[in-house]
Amino acid sequence: MLHKKYEAVEGIFYWDGQFQSGRYIPEENKFESLPEKKGYDLFIPMPINAHTHIGDSFIREEPEGSLMEVVGPGGFKHRQLQNASEKTIIDAMKKSMKFMKKNYTASFFDFRETGTMGISTIRAIRTNFPEAIVLARPSHVSEIDQLMQIIDGIGFSSINDHNLEYIMESTRKMKNLGGIIATHFSESEEENMEILRKVEPDLLVHCTGLKGEKLVDLGDICSDVAITPRSNFFYGIRPDYAMFLDAGLNLMLGTDNVMVVEPDIFNEMEWLYRYQKNKHYMSPESILKCAIVNPDLFLKKTGHCRINDKWIRIKGKTPTPFQIVTRFHSLSEKSVVQFLSV
Repeated sequence: MLHKKYEAVEGIFYWDGQFQSGRYIPEENKFESLPEKKGYDLFIPMPINAHTHIGDSFIREEPEGSLMEVVGPGGFKHRQLQNASEKTIIDAMKKSMKFMKKNYTASFFDFRETGTMGISTIRAIRTNFPEAIVLARPSHVSEIDQLMQIIDGIGFSSINDHNLEYIMESTRKMKNLGGIIATHFSESEEENMEILRKVEPDLLVHCTGLKGEKLVDLGDICSDVAITPRSNFFYGIRPDYAMFLDAGLNLMLGTDNVMVVEPDIFNEMEWLYRYQKNKHYMSPESILKCAIVNPDLFLKKTGHCRINDKWIRIKGKTPTPFQIVTRFHSLSEKSVVQFLSV
């Protein structure tokens, strides 16, 4: 339920990446520290899902085979998309968006696969989830002008999947129009970083085929990286995600293909914590930043932030970051609060 509040509110707030006791003043977007009181409500900004493909939400058949056989060009996913009706695709997308709203998602970054052929699916996102970031994949550079009114940028499947001339022409045009340039990169194996340097993307997805110094070098090209741990595990990709933090990257968390992972960002946080627990520890605090603080910083940096100031309120309780990350859905008396400045 959405409650409109104009007055100052006291509680425990997740503010600037830390849990702090104090008073939030909506009119000034200002936070003042105060001693903690018993019974304070906890306020957490709604998280952002930094990588989805909701267009495959309709697929019920189990995807079998390697990563390339399932999601590569001409693979299982694309054959399913080609054989499905537009209504089937859009109806399932609407269910996924409804699911994300129900599970406290502020926005999601969706990669669309079919250029102007999928323009109705893009409009469905705009209508049902206006805060979403839509990254299209035009079939030809000429399609960008037609798409630009309803998209936020381009999302390439991989720099190895496309002709370099097409990538560079599309990139130049999109940059001139102020759009986001995003691409999947080095998901299962290392790709050419020199080509990536020419593209100068704003956002990278996966990069799980890189290690050590390669991740540090990656930061010189693009420091904003979205990872999808549950989906990676499904495909047998099992890196140490703490390396991304060690390399100084602005790490974000996504859920990837709905056909294999439901788009629940809180479940993704829980899974990442447990996966890393005895591998290379990632604290609950750092994981929360990957879902809340870091994607928000990315959106503000690129000028594409249109998320309303919505907070999850957990009434009368102050759960620890560990509890929020590992058992969020079991915490009772949650609601959504929107603070509106006068």
